[in-house]
Amino acid sequence: MAEKVLRISILMLLIVSLCACRKEGTQEKKISDLDFTVVNQEDISEELLTHIEERKAEAFTLIYKDGENMFLTVGYGQQDSGGYSIKVNDLYLGETSVCVSTSLEGPEADEKKDQAISYPYIVLKIETIDRPVIFDM
Repeated sequence: MAEKVLRISILMLLIVSLCACRKEGTQEKKISDLDFTVVNQEDISEELLTHIEERKAEAFTLIYKDGENMFLTVGYGQQDSGGYSIKVNDLYLGETSVCVSTSLEGPEADEKKDQAISYPYIVLKIETIDRPVIFDM
């Protein structure tokens, strides 16, 4: 019973977090930089991977909380080839929100492209902060 209540609570947090702000190009005064970790594919929870899989075809942002940590996910949708990476330009605590800025970096023009379709995304782990998140991608 307690496990069911915990799962429902986590699901509710996820749903509320999905409604977080997404204001492209919006900057807020920086209070302090935030420490973050880029999460390796094999370390992403099954539940978060399921949410990513459901959204990966289109550009998306997602916030997943597991209690003490928040996982900020940015996906750039379907790309025609491989060789893409995502750069974290900034991640900081603003006056009223957490601000994260990323950009998609593609293969060099003269670089031979992998012909396989790809769905680049990045998952950033930070300590849970009770503020809305603004994504700039």
